[in-house]
Amino acid sequence: MASLAIAFPTLIAFNVPPSATFLNQAAAYVGWGAFLLVLGASMPSRPWPRSPGAIALIAAMSLLFVLALVASAWRSVPWSLSLSTAGTILSAILAIAMGAAAMRAGFGEKAFTAVCIALVVAGVACSAIGLIQVFLPSVPDGTWIAPSSIPGRATGNLRQPNHLSSLLLWSIVGAVWLGERRVLPRVVVAPLVLLFAWGVLLTASRTGAVG
Repeated sequence: MASLAIAFPTLIAFNVPPSATFLNQAAAYVGWGAFLLVLGASMPSRPWPRSPGAIALIAAMSLLFVLALVASAWRSVPWSLSLSTAGTILSAILAIAMGAAAMRAGFGEKAFTAVCIALVVAGVACSAIGLIQVFLPSVPDGTWIAPSSIPGRATGNLRQPNHLSSLLLWSIVGAVWLGERRVLPRVVVAPLVLLFAWGVLLTASRTGAVG
């Protein structure tokens, strides 16, 4: 379920106008909903988040939720933007609350391990896509692999180098965590980190030369 929430949305290349990433966003919402349902059902108890850190973070996110709605009421921001932003923040609050509850139930490490596995899966797949975009630019067909919107730079199927680089940096974090917890052999972690780091460099390279 974690891979469905994190990895699968980053791999969708097919899109429909006017939004090039609508299907990716929809898949992410569905995937995270499924992951949180499974996480909640797997916890041995149903504790509410009570730690000061979790409460402070939820309070800050709740303030952002209110401000997103106030922006339309007071500053004439289009309601379509305010509602979409508020909905995204509300989804993030739910994920934060579930994560804090998992920690309180003693299930936090298992949940984070699942997230890290999904990040590594996403990192490997997106690194392969980035390599194809840079070194085999004639291969992407827009259905399975998106052509790079910036020739010579890896953009992934999300079509933005900043999104791809952020994902790969988190993939490095996931790989290191899995190595420390012996989920992955350490001999495998180093090549994965190098692969993800190379992918990050490809997002900034216009020629494919990253030496």
